[in-house]
Amino acid sequence: MQQKEIQIIGRSTADYLKFKVEVSNEAAVYFFKVNDEVVYVGESVRLRKRINDGYGNISPNGLSRRTNVRVNLLIEEALNNGDLVTFEYEHTVDHKIKEAEYIGIYNPRWNNKQ
Repeated sequence: MQQKEIQIIGRSTADYLKFKVEVSNEAAVYFFKVNDEVVYVGESVRLRKRINDGYGNISPNGLSRRTNVRVNLLIEEALNNGDLVTFEYEHTVDHKIKEAEYIGIYNPRWNNKQ
């Protein structure tokens, strides 16, 4: 598992945080952690695109995926509370299987739709 820092860039719009994570664009399962607690598990065929163009850059025209918007707001809320937010990932061709396994292990609260 590799850990990377979330680099806050500013705001993509008045309502959303803009950030990026320096990662490769390979298939992976990934984790957002708050104070070392796994709070979200996801998977992607192209990790860099998913994180930086998805969660980290919310479209002002309402075209962003609802999950991206929700997680972006949760990251900002955690940071505003003074929490440490980190990003970890594991490159794997079995990203869909691994995602389901990790969700079963961690039961991450951000994966549960509110």
